[in-house]
Amino acid sequence: DPYSGIGGGSGSSPAGDIRRQDEDCTQPPKLPLDNHRVFCEDAPINGCNGTLNDNTGGECDDNEIKGVTLDPSMNLSQNKKIKCVWDKLSKMPEIKDLLSVFARNGYSVKLGVTNTFPINLQGRTSIQNNSFANSIVTINQKLQSGEGDYSHLGIASTIIHELIHAVLNAETFDKGGLNATQTGLLNPSAFPTYHALIVSKNGDLNAADHEYIALYQMELLTNLIALYDGNRLSTANYKALAWDGLEGTDRYSGTGPNTSGHSDYYMNLNRESVRDAVINSRKSEDPCNR
Repeated sequence: DPYSGIGGGSGSSPAGDIRRQDEDCTQPPKLPLDNHRVFCEDAPINGCNGTLNDNTGGECDDNEIKGVTLDPSMNLSQNKKIKCVWDKLSKMPEIKDLLSVFARNGYSVKLGVTNTFPINLQGRTSIQNNSFANSIVTINQKLQSGEGDYSHLGIASTIIHELIHAVLNAETFDKGGLNATQTGLLNPSAFPTYHALIVSKNGDLNAADHEYIALYQMELLTNLIALYDGNRLSTANYKALAWDGLEGTDRYSGTGPNTSGHSDYYMNLNRESVRDAVINSRKSEDPCNR
């Protein structure tokens, strides 16, 4: 499994952030995330048009997202490609909207890089301080060059995938955490779709996360990758990349109780070759690759 966690189309996006159709654009976005989100034109994010900078007394800063911090490893010269991708992602209103859940007091996510992961593990999301409100996203340094060269687009896909894990962690905390046996949510009715997946996966939160992303977040994940890349390709190309790390899900294979009505997303024998072609096409086209 290339991703581990605890816990479409074309055209350019309008100004503002993304909210569900039933949401008040003047308020922080509701959880859980879903696939029915619309743009709030020029809506403030985290209280201002950029993000709040804790280092400047709360002034707006387009280069910082409240509740999101970088591990020192992100600023090492050997990790400049991953840092470059993150810098570009962090300026996207849609990413700011995704991460605005961490603007609340006590919630946080930290991004870092490691050279200790095997080549087949692109990223991992874990909790810190024994709390689902606080996540650590760690990206594999090997994605930048050599055998693991994944291009800036592949790195962006990995980071977005792991950030969704972190948001699900925050949602778990928001709903009271896990029950005493760690096999479901403490308050199942607060997030029934996710609770059912935890139960079906016998308390394996990584597997439950992946099933939830595959069932309910593929459109969001695909669109975020496309927006990062400027929508230069068809949705099918970005979807092929979005499926990375989700090959073990019921929805991908078309088996299990959660796949009814989703046959158009089932295993595509050409998916990996399409994914590789997309990645390779971007290796010489972005400043992050130089």
